[in-house]
Amino acid sequence: MTEEIVATSARLRLQPWTPDGLPRLKALLTDPVTMKHWPEPFDEEDVRNWLDRAIRLWASDRLGRWQVFRKEDGAFLGDCGLVPTELDGETVTDLGYILQAPYHGQGYGKEAAAAALRYGMDVLGLRNVVCHMAEDNIPSRRTAEALGMVESRRFIHTGNRNKTHIIHRLPA
Repeated sequence: MTEEIVATSARLRLQPWTPDGLPRLKALLTDPVTMKHWPEPFDEEDVRNWLDRAIRLWASDRLGRWQVFRKEDGAFLGDCGLVPTELDGETVTDLGYILQAPYHGQGYGKEAAAAALRYGMDVLGLRNVVCHMAEDNIPSRRTAEALGMVESRRFIHTGNRNKTHIIHRLPA
């Protein structure tokens, strides 16, 4: 595991993904409970692609998704980060967060997302940061709102079972 740290919070540290993180990422992204708001849990190829993209984005732009660890005991909690993407025809930086199901409802998602957002804005100078989630993903919506983001629009996400997704962004 790398010792490089992207961002920290009171209870968490976010670190870049490295090849040795594959087993952790696989456990996270293949779990059906954790991934219930996604089209389906990932398969082996999807996990490897996620990891490769995270490593590549970190090396090239200091962006990407990062591992989330609890400081207290080093427990791996999930994945969080900033990824350039196109959403509903708009190029944005997407703030995303996925925590293992046992850690839901404990404030870790908000804490990790806030640390990632601070890093993006303060270190990288990003301004067009959004969060998007399926309309029925109430906990993720609450996390975005707790960060001060507000709903900006909805769209049908053809990559996620044609579910309505909500884009949240910081007020101008």
